[in-house]
Amino acid sequence: MNKLYSVIFMSVLLNETTFADTFIVTHTSDPPPQVCEVDDCSLREAVKAANNNSGTDTILLQNETYALILTGLDDAANVGDLDILDDLIIQLVDASSTNLFTIESNVDDRVLDVHPGVDLTIHNGQIKGGDLSIQFLATNGGGIRVMNASLFLNNSQIVSNLAKDDGGGIYAFQSIIQLENTRIAENIAAEKGGGLMLVQSQLQAENSTFESNEATSGGGLYTDWLLANNQTNVRIFDSVFVTNDADFGGGLFGIDNVEVVNSTFSGNLAVADAAVKMNEGSLTMKYVTVIFNDAVDGVDVTVSDVVTGSIQNSIISGSCKILSGGGFESNGGNIESPGDTCEFGAAPQDLISINPRELYLDSNLAKNEGLTLNHAIRSPFSQAIGNAIVINEITTDQRSKPRDSMPDSGAIEALETDFTLIFKNDFELLEELSEE
Repeated sequence: MNKLYSVIFMSVLLNETTFADTFIVTHTSDPPPQVCEVDDCSLREAVKAANNNSGTDTILLQNETYALILTGLDDAANVGDLDILDDLIIQLVDASSTNLFTIESNVDDRVLDVHPGVDLTIHNGQIKGGDLSIQFLATNGGGIRVMNASLFLNNSQIVSNLAKDDGGGIYAFQSIIQLENTRIAENIAAEKGGGLMLVQSQLQAENSTFESNEATSGGGLYTDWLLANNQTNVRIFDSVFVTNDADFGGGLFGIDNVEVVNSTFSGNLAVADAAVKMNEGSLTMKYVTVIFNDAVDGVDVTVSDVVTGSIQNSIISGSCKILSGGGFESNGGNIESPGDTCEFGAAPQDLISINPRELYLDSNLAKNEGLTLNHAIRSPFSQAIGNAIVINEITTDQRSKPRDSMPDSGAIEALETDFTLIFKNDFELLEELSEE
C-alpha cells in the first residue's frame, strides 16, 4: 500500500475508534451478553459496547428497573456487576424527565465497578441492591466502587446497598466524587462509611442527602486521607446528614481536611459523637446546624487535639468535646444550646447556654422550598436571627434563599413566610422564657 494512503487509512481508523457513540437499551432483561443491536440491546450489552468504543459514550435508559441476574465474578461486565472500563454517561432517554431509572443487583455482587482512569456520569439514576456480604475478594463498595477514577452523580440515588467491609453505598480510592442533588440512603457497611467511604479521595457534595446509613464508623460518610496535604479534599454545601447510625461518628467521621457550609446534621445516632467526629486533619464549619442528634456518650461533635480549623455562624444544639492543642477555634456568630462545651463565647457574637426554646427551630425536618431537609426558624424572636457575622462569599442559605446584611446563625436564614405562632401571643412566650 502507498505510504500516504497508509497514513490516511490509519488516521481514519483512529478517528473511527475514538468516536463517541450512543447506545439505547431496548429491554430490561439481563441475558448472557451478545452484540448490542439497534432493536435488541440489554444494559449489560450496552456497557460492553461502550467499553469497547473509545471516547465518552452515552447509554440511554427508560424509567424502568434493570435487574442484574448473571452470577459470577469478572472484570469485563460479562457476569455480576457492570465493569465500567471507558468514559461513560448513563441517563434517561428523555433527558428533561425528573423520573429515575434503576439499576439493581440481584446477585451477590456490587452494582457498578468504575475502573482506573474512567469518568462515569449518572443523571437521574438509582443504584440499589448491591450485596457483598458473602464475598471474599470484593468487600468494599456495595453499590459502586470507584478506583483511581471519577464519578459524577446528578439527581440520583444510591440506596439499599451492603458492603462486607467499607463503603456501603460508594467506596472511592484515590478518586474524585461529585454529588449534585443526590441522595445516599439506607446503605450498610460492616466497618467504615455506611453511605460513602473516601480513601485518599476528593468529594464535592451540593444539595445532597446522607440518610439512614449504617456503619461501625462514619454512618453517613467516612473520609480518610493519611497522606499529608494542605488542600481541602472534602467540600459539603447545602446538604443534610439525617438519621445515620454508627458506633463512632453517626453523621461524619473525618481523618481529612473537611469543609461543611450551609448544612444540617439532625437525628443521627452513635455510641459516641452522634453528628461529627474529627480525628485528624482540619474542619471548617460555616452556617451549620447540629440538632436533635443522640449519642450514648452525650456528645454531638468531637474535635481531637490534632485537628485544626474553625467554626462560624453555626448552631450546636447539643454538646461538644473540643480537645485543646489542635488550633480549632470559633470565628464568631455561633450559638451553643443548652450548655457551654464548644469553647464558644470569646469570639464576637458567640452565644452560649441558650435555652433550646429560644432558638425556635422547627422540630420537624422539611425542605421548606429547598432541595434538602432542614429545620426552619419559626419565630422572629429566635436568638439565631441577626446573630451571624457577614461572610461575603456566602450569600445564600441551605435552601438557596438569600442571606441579608444581618445574617442568621445556622443553616437556614429566617423568612417571614416561615414564622408560625407557637402560642397565641409570642410576646407572652418570650416573657415566660425570660423568667426561667
